[in-house]
Amino acid sequence: MMYTIYEHINKQLLGHNRDQQGLMIYNQFRQVLCKDVLFASTMEESNNNTFKLVFREETYTYKMYKNKIIRDTDNGMKDTFNLSFVRMKIEETITEENKRKKALFLTTRVLGEEITLFEEKNDTNANYINNLYLNGY
Repeated sequence: MMYTIYEHINKQLLGHNRDQQGLMIYNQFRQVLCKDVLFASTMEESNNNTFKLVFREETYTYKMYKNKIIRDTDNGMKDTFNLSFVRMKIEETITEENKRKKALFLTTRVLGEEITLFEEKNDTNANYINNLYLNGY
């Protein structure tokens, strides 16, 4: 009987540790993404599973796979987050004040539940015009 109780408690502790580790990875990813979006000058969607954050002197590329998200920098450093990726979407909107905004919706699965991260980046009209002309030629 004591062994049965020990085994039951041990399984509960292992499950709790696994859940806590998943939450820790999610929170680390959320903090890194939030900081990157805040300091980036622009946000670009490459395809359904990849987007780029462009800084003044470098670019960070986020690649989403089924069970991991990779943050790749120009200088060769990579960060891997063991998160289940569900879907990603970047929407561009124009506010009433004629300001352009890009919103990132990134859905992951944590503890069996889908959680959508939302990050928004203001885009200046100057950046929009520069990208329009530079990408057009």
